[in-house]
Order: sequence, then structure tokens, then C-alpha cells
Amino acid sequence: MNSKTPTSAVVFLVITLLASAHLANRVAELRKDQTVRAPQSRGLLSAGFSKFRSQIAWMRLIQLRGSMANVTKENAALLAGKYDRLTDLDPMFATAYEEGALDIGWQDPEASLRLLDKAQGVSQLRSWRIPFTAGFIAKTRLNNASRAVQYMEMASKQPDCPQYVHRFLINLKTALLSKEQDPVKILNLWVDYYLGGVGRAGVAGAPGMGRAGASFAGQAGEDSGKKLALNHISRLSSNIIAQDQKNLLTERDSDAKKRLQDRIEEVQKILKQVYAGTHICQRCYRPYNAGDEFCVHDGNRVEPYGICPKDKAVVRGAYCHKCGTKAN
Repeated sequence: MNSKTPTSAVVFLVITLLASAHLANRVAELRKDQTVRAPQSRGLLSAGFSKFRSQIAWMRLIQLRGSMANVTKENAALLAGKYDRLTDLDPMFATAYEEGALDIGWQDPEASLRLLDKAQGVSQLRSWRIPFTAGFIAKTRLNNASRAVQYMEMASKQPDCPQYVHRFLINLKTALLSKEQDPVKILNLWVDYYLGGVGRAGVAGAPGMGRAGASFAGQAGEDSGKKLALNHISRLSSNIIAQDQKNLLTERDSDAKKRLQDRIEEVQKILKQVYAGTHICQRCYRPYNAGDEFCVHDGNRVEPYGICPKDKAVVRGAYCHKCGTKAN
């Protein structure tokens, strides 16, 4: 063989010959099998040949992409057409949809979304990555939060999606709700996520996160996800209550004062549900430990709990470990 022949061409030729041999053997087997009806045989052969053609097209596309220094507006259209034809040959080729969309998404985000929409039209193809990729492109390239939310909600409904999909969805919804200037709705998004509500309406009537909590248990990011949610809940609650209490001091309209007071009570109700049975600082609304006299988060003086009335030791169980007195 000529030493100047590119290695990639040799590999391509070998793969092509092996695939052709495999297809020829399959044709021979189908001809011998009398139990396979002719129309079914033709369908299997057609599907097998399309799969074979898609693999050849994929290898050629990889070679073409490798020859490009970068994706430009001009060659993005060329690549989009090739990814479209490739997925026509093999509609179940999930990798081609995902990598194709990311490949052309920077220069032609609409074309990449059309490719991903095409993937979502394949009923047998169930992958959270496809709508997640679409949502990511819609937000980062088109700055369209509403469109991104629609894609992320599709991704969040897949049972195997990771926790960051739900958190990405909350952040997108937060961006939309911020325009309404209603922080309680944002608070409820995090509360719903933290409590693991499946299709619940939210503590204060905000839309639920659907399956946000369905995949919460057993996920690797459970602890970090819950900690993040609690941080958001505490910060939002603290800000809402502090601002409403400040406004109450200057508000003269009775109806407006009632609305402020009702919202304070609503947030306090939410906190009781989230921190049920837990002592929390009344300034930052974060939990503190038994025996603490000051909040470890903001230094605010707190009401100590869990102290033995007899010897003042911190009780770690049902009874004092020093004197045996039953804890209150």
C-alpha cells in the first residue's frame, strides 16, 4: 500500500468492508429463514441498510468537521443540512442530535433547536439530554427564558434526569417571576423543590415543580441540593419579612398594611412547614444547634434549647448523659 495513503482512509475502508460483509451475511440469513415473511424481510433489510448508511455518513461528517478550523455562519448551514440528513437515515441516533445541536448552536441557534425539536418528535427516543440541550441553547444563545423553561420542563419529566436540571429550571422561572415583583412565588419554587412535591400546588398557591422531588431521593446531589434550597429559602424569607416589617412602619393605608401583614404570616407559615421541629434564628431564619446562645450564621442572640435543667449540660438524647434527667 502506498505509504502516502492517509490512515483515516485506510480505517474508513476497513470499516466499510466489515459492514458490507455483515450486511451480506444478514441478507443470506433472511433468505434461508422461511418463517420470515417477505414484507418483513424487506423492512428489516431497509432498516439495516439505512443504519449502515447513517454510520458511513457519520464518519464522513466527523472527517468534514475535523477539516474545519471552526464553525462559521457559512459552514453552519452546511453542517445543519448534513446532521438533518444523517438523522433522517437513523432517527434514533441521539448522539447526532445532541452533538449536532452543540456544534452549530453558537452560529445558528435556531437551526440547532430545529434539530433538537426533530429528535423530540421521535416517540421512542427518550433522553433528558435532548430537551436540556435545547433549553440551554434557548437561554444562552437566544436569551429566551420562556422558551428555555418549556424545554427544561420536558427534561425534568424524565425520571433519570439529574438534580441540576430541576435547579436550572427554578433559576429560569425565577428570572421570569422577578418581573412580577412577587418574591413569595420564587420562595415557593424552592420550598416545593426542597419538600419534594410531586405535582403539588405549592405552599402558598405557587405552581408546583411537578416531578422535582420524584427523583430527589437516591440522587448523588441530594445533600448539596437540599442545602442549596435551604439557603435560598432562608435568604428569601429573611428579605421578605424584613422588608415588609419595615414597610409596615411607614404604611398608612389599612388595606396595604393588611396585605403586608398577611404576607409576613404566609412566609412564617412556610418556614414552619420547612423547619418543622427545628429551632431557627429569627433574623436569618437558619437553624442553630442545641445549647447555642448565638446564631452561628449572623451572630444574633437566640433562645437556647436542649439544656438539662439540673446541671445545664447540653442534652444530646432523650436523657441527660450526665445526670440522667429526662429531656424536656
